[in-house]
Amino acid sequence: MRRPNVYQRSAPRIRRDTGQKSGADYGPAARATIAAVPVLLMEAEAAGATALARYLGQALTEAEGIVRRGG
Repeated sequence: MRRPNVYQRSAPRIRRDTGQKSGADYGPAARATIAAVPVLLMEAEAAGATALARYLGQALTEAEGIVRRGG
């Protein structure tokens, strides 16, 4: 029997697809994200960090969706 590595032993025991808590108010965090991420996105694109820029763009899109839904 093999011994699990350190990450496998210390990983949390929750499912990754559990999702968000119902009834939680994510609006303030989403609005703060919308205010902060565009500057970071422009800096990442200027630096040529395309993977980082892609992830920041996805975060911005998700935050805009939360605000649109009334979060």
